[in-house]
Amino acid sequence: MFLATLDNRLSTNIPWDRPSLPKLQRWWDTLTSKHNMESYEVYLVGAFSESLGNKSIETWDVDIVLLSDSYDYNELKSIMDSSVTIGWENQLLIDISLQSDYYYSYFQNMCKGEMSELDESKMKSIRNYTTFTKSHNGDVVYSIDLRDTKEVTKLIDGLYEVRGTPSITLNKAKDRLTNGTYKGTTIDLKEFLIN
Repeated sequence: MFLATLDNRLSTNIPWDRPSLPKLQRWWDTLTSKHNMESYEVYLVGAFSESLGNKSIETWDVDIVLLSDSYDYNELKSIMDSSVTIGWENQLLIDISLQSDYYYSYFQNMCKGEMSELDESKMKSIRNYTTFTKSHNGDVVYSIDLRDTKEVTKLIDGLYEVRGTPSITLNKAKDRLTNGTYKGTTIDLKEFLIN
């Protein structure tokens, strides 16, 4: 039996599949029917956004970045929780975070070949979990605890500010940009997907 959990708070027995545009559209339609996204910029980044222009790239998750100068913690948590659960209902693994402008800009500049010295104190994101676990037949096959490598501060129950450099993500992106696998594709979902 398959089981995935975020903080033992959200869980699913539905295994996800590789992402597709029709599934992403269904996810977006459902999310925007439940939540007003007016206060947020919403971007598709990572391997799935890159795969839309390069079919040889395969991934299991959909990386979503939110940007906003004005948000309420309870509203943000609700949007993030819905994003994850609606994703699971559509057999998608949604990896969503609200990123500081510095965090987002650093990655965007890196994609343009503009490398600058990293200010770790400004690498901030907000997530709706600290632990993610995936298991098959009771055996844990993947587990991560953000507190192992980052400074994590609880904002409200189920919502956390995460400080620190995402070294694995950063190095993976650098390698893929260097070898030409990634082009630095970022997609504004509000413009790309039909409401």
